[in-house]
Amino acid sequence: MGAEPGPGRPKKVVEFKPRPRPRWFAFAKAAEISRILFLEARIERRKALIADDHAERLRIQDRCVKRMERAGRLN
Repeated sequence: MGAEPGPGRPKKVVEFKPRPRPRWFAFAKAAEISRILFLEARIERRKALIADDHAERLRIQDRCVKRMERAGRLN
């Protein structure tokens, strides 16, 4: 299910997609840029987790709807 990567399990890699930067980005210091990139990667990982959770919820919902429809036909 949603187990953490262990010694025998590879880590899930989130691809970084370069995008246009705002004008203020040119004035950021190296430490700030590093932190921004770290935070953006974290945000992308969270988005991926939310998308996975949403898809799983929809699969469960679909299974329940099918059961409900079958139960209605049997009665």
